[in-house]
Amino acid sequence: MSKIAVSVVVVTKNEEVNIGDCLTSLNHQSIDDNYEIIVVDAGSSDGTCAIVKTLPVTLAVDSYGTIGHQRNTGAQIASGEYVAFIDADCVADRQWLHTLLDTIRNTDEKTVGVGGPNFVFPNDPPFSKVVGFAQETIFGSGGSFQSKNPNHGLVKTGSIANCNAIYKKLVIREIRYDDNIGIGEDADFNYRLIKTGHKLLYTSRAAVWHRRPKTYKAFIKKCFLYGKAMARLSIKHGRLIRWFAILPLIAFLITLGYIARVILYGGNAYWNYGYGSLLVLYFLAMVYSSWYVYTKISSPFALLTVLLIPTQHIAYGWGFLTGMCNIP
Repeated sequence: MSKIAVSVVVVTKNEEVNIGDCLTSLNHQSIDDNYEIIVVDAGSSDGTCAIVKTLPVTLAVDSYGTIGHQRNTGAQIASGEYVAFIDADCVADRQWLHTLLDTIRNTDEKTVGVGGPNFVFPNDPPFSKVVGFAQETIFGSGGSFQSKNPNHGLVKTGSIANCNAIYKKLVIREIRYDDNIGIGEDADFNYRLIKTGHKLLYTSRAAVWHRRPKTYKAFIKKCFLYGKAMARLSIKHGRLIRWFAILPLIAFLITLGYIARVILYGGNAYWNYGYGSLLVLYFLAMVYSSWYVYTKISSPFALLTVLLIPTQHIAYGWGFLTGMCNIP
């Protein structure tokens, strides 16, 4: 057998509902080069591993407990010159791996990673679709390439989401993911790559479909944990690694300050006018976001955007504050 060109690493835990579809899509990639699939499981208690064992893939059980360690484990096992990452709740387009591999092979030496978009599943429930399309707006994602999914071809970017990414294996083994980071491990890794002079690219042609939260509770939890993770990364590096990460916290604190002033000192014309103006602008932003979502799903469920984005900002802001205060 000829040399393996790329190793596809899937990190997973308790994904029996999704892992079969993910691995089936990976086993049917349209690519001329040889590739391998490695599943790194963090100790699933459901049927995930049983499903994986029925398919032609390599299974590694990693009990360390963080996604960062799982990714390092996958890169250490990998035989390929390149390592591609995809999440267990994703399904890859048939051309996905070929596109990523061809792109990274035909770029300059400074480019060590390439990422692509993660789309909303056409068969997802309405709530999940609203979450996904709301994230494509600047108020939901801060304007990141992976969330907006722009059709810009190939562009330089500051970060690539590891639910859809490929890197040079030697760079992963040299820089390594932080073994102590669970959520946000890719943001930390990408930040350190850029700081050491490497380059990352985004291509709109390498597509995967990614499951979004199906319940309001799951959505809140995810936003809170991401906010907390971004705060801890900011502490680690002594600066904000994403400029927009602190905005929900600022808005959260302004609201708390306004409420506290009204309770303690009563109303004030200037404060009322200033805060009222901010609320009007925010409301208009939510109307715009709802309209954008409506253009995607053509359903009254788009009105959920008016609730979901503020919820995201509050949960993310509270998570960021919790992380900055180092609260477990």
